[in-house]
Amino acid sequence: MATTDNLKAHLYRVVPSDDAEPLSDVLARINSFPIKRRIRLVNQRKHRLEGLEDGSTIDKSGAGLFLFNIMHFRQGHGPGQAQDTKPLQGLNFNGGGPGEDTAAIYDPDESCLIIQYNHNGPRNTAIRSYLAEFFHSGTIELNTVLDNDFKRKFQNQRHLTRVEAKVDVSQISKKDFQGNTALRKACEAAEDLGGETISITISVDGRKKGNQLVSKAKGFANDLMFKASNNPDAVTKLETKGPIGSDQSEIIDLLGGKLTGELEVAVSDADYRMDIKDRWEALYRIYASWKRKGLTK
Repeated sequence: MATTDNLKAHLYRVVPSDDAEPLSDVLARINSFPIKRRIRLVNQRKHRLEGLEDGSTIDKSGAGLFLFNIMHFRQGHGPGQAQDTKPLQGLNFNGGGPGEDTAAIYDPDESCLIIQYNHNGPRNTAIRSYLAEFFHSGTIELNTVLDNDFKRKFQNQRHLTRVEAKVDVSQISKKDFQGNTALRKACEAAEDLGGETISITISVDGRKKGNQLVSKAKGFANDLMFKASNNPDAVTKLETKGPIGSDQSEIIDLLGGKLTGELEVAVSDADYRMDIKDRWEALYRIYASWKRKGLTK
């Protein structure tokens, strides 16, 4: 039975130094090397460009975009093979090892780079450092594009399917609990156990159409947003997910953080991975949506 997983993406502005050659030329140069010659050490870990394709391979209107993915060799303890009838077993990599890759799309016309968020894969800083290794002159920086329209979006979310928060209990006073029983109980539980921070995730099964949290969830998020505005150290993460104007859900960072997009992507039953073309297609759809809204300017 086919399953899906969330693909998150963030947007970055590519800022070249005055003497930098075009990033598109650098990507093409790396891709021209034999696969072993593409490896570079970043933070003591081997990274490598896996593939590079033109955007027209996923949509004719994507011509001129650069689709690529960068992997790193995974270190330390890795995954095992699980079965209902057998104990967990190690995997035989036939002389190789586990690796994690991150998909990305570069738009040279807008100087924008949309990058998949992969907790175990290369992040934006490692990707920038890897690419910088191949510049003949100059370099680039990746500036995070922020979502500055988060408050209006939050007001227009018809309902919520998920709330995520991280709260520093030491920064919350008893009067902050007034009218918010859920937050009071969570913070009291943390205090009883000697904890300093709590991470809260409240969600419904997104695979069931029409599933949503009760209306109080929006008040819960709104209370935390108010507390964060008065004391930024009290709430270090606050995100909501829900539809805005249409049936498609969006993630909103209520602390005004990174512009974030999310789509469900199929996971293979054979190797439990999301196919790279499926990830590129998801990134393209998210990027096209941001472009229509003028967020890439």
